[in-house]
Amino acid sequence: MSNTQRGFTLVELAIALVIIGLVLGMTFKGRELIDGAKVKSVQAQYGKISAGMNIFFEKYGFYPGDGCTSSGVTVVASCAGGKDITLSTAAEQSSFWTLLGSSNILPLSEKKNPIGLEWEIKTGDGIDPADANRFPPSNTFLYSAAVDARMLCQLERQMDDLDPATGLIRSDASSYSSSTVDCWQINASPAKMAIRLLP
Repeated sequence: MSNTQRGFTLVELAIALVIIGLVLGMTFKGRELIDGAKVKSVQAQYGKISAGMNIFFEKYGFYPGDGCTSSGVTVVASCAGGKDITLSTAAEQSSFWTLLGSSNILPLSEKKNPIGLEWEIKTGDGIDPADANRFPPSNTFLYSAAVDARMLCQLERQMDDLDPATGLIRSDASSYSSSTVDCWQINASPAKMAIRLLP
């Protein structure tokens, strides 16, 4: 009586496990590459918004939104209020985007943030009035309320000093610091992100 057993050999199982490992490795690496591309996109977008703001200043003599007393202004002449180089009111902050769009300097699609909620324009006290050292009230920021701390850390690594409390990029994140080696290994908790625009 012949007793044949069916199943996989040890070699076949080893090959299957190697293939599964390679697929998983490529998937995780691919995800990291996609996230890295999003971070680079934010860096490029900040450059576009900053350039658009400076082009507007060169053309009209004031920053977009500065001195606007009504929300969503699309006509430059409507911004006849005092110019203080800080977009401190809701009217000035909303007019920042509409003036850049209506003057054909920057499309409104640039408000879309690849790594967080839609961009807003806020002063430091509009972000966190209790933390004036981190978010100075005299500064105007490009702001997003909830950004993955890993991507924020990577953006800081590329553009700034990896210190959430100082420099160009400010954040309430506590999961990274200047001693962080690998941004992709930290906690992915959401954090506020503010990139200084003015002054």
